[in-house]
Amino acid sequence: MEKLIIIFILTVIMLSACSSGQRIVKQESSVNEFLYMEEVYAHAKKSFNSGNFGDTVKWYDRLNEDYPLNPYAAESLFIKGYIYKTFFDDLKQAEICFKELMVKFPDSEFSNSAQFELDHLNEPDFMPNFEK
Repeated sequence: MEKLIIIFILTVIMLSACSSGQRIVKQESSVNEFLYMEEVYAHAKKSFNSGNFGDTVKWYDRLNEDYPLNPYAAESLFIKGYIYKTFFDDLKQAEICFKELMVKFPDSEFSNSAQFELDHLNEPDFMPNFEK
């Protein structure tokens, strides 16, 4: 009889815990949470693709702070410069990103694009002529 009462009490406790209506929701990664380099990079790309450019800049900053020698550093500087120029209209910050890319990664696949952006930074309506 005593075992039956214990089982009944445990069952009531378990059912009340399950029916409390609380849901566990996984939140976006917090600032202090450890993430691998690829995870941080994935968050940056996801933020950019969803149009959340403020978060994109934050994720790329975190990537470069947590992993200073990461293989995405040149890309992150270019994307940040592009965001500052195109979406935030912050030409000074865009210039800083593009110049840093040119100094730190002159042989990067992004260096020519960064130079192009610098050359036309103060020409908001500039459209390149791609005719041969």
